[in-house]
Amino acid sequence: MLHIFIAYFGLIASFSPLVQPVKTTSSPGIDELYQTADAGYFFALQQVPLSQKQYIFTADPLKRAVYIDQGQMVPLSYTMTVKSSSGFDMYFSATGYNIILSVKEQSVIDGETVEYKGYLSVRHGRQKDRYAVHGIHNR
Repeated sequence: MLHIFIAYFGLIASFSPLVQPVKTTSSPGIDELYQTADAGYFFALQQVPLSQKQYIFTADPLKRAVYIDQGQMVPLSYTMTVKSSSGFDMYFSATGYNIILSVKEQSVIDGETVEYKGYLSVRHGRQKDRYAVHGIHNR
């Protein structure tokens, strides 16, 4: 039994240079992900000024989205948008994640920019979180 364990451990150790740690990136990495960082949706926690660019959620014009979970960038796929009289909900998903961006207030800043306030609901496994967010959509 011991020789099996040693052989197994040796096999894993021989592949250890191939195993890369998960890259964690703070929210400034969003600018690196999207080359056109001025176009798309950018959301931060309600208490964080948008000028700090510390986004927890962003999506490009094609709605390819990223959620920042404790410094790790989680790529998301767009599912659908549901409009209501009080705003709209955008649904996104990834392996183990279901995210809903609920926009309840919007104001047009100019012809190219809309400012939003709402909530980001995040479900990851059994964990459910809801964050008050604000953001902008640049066209």
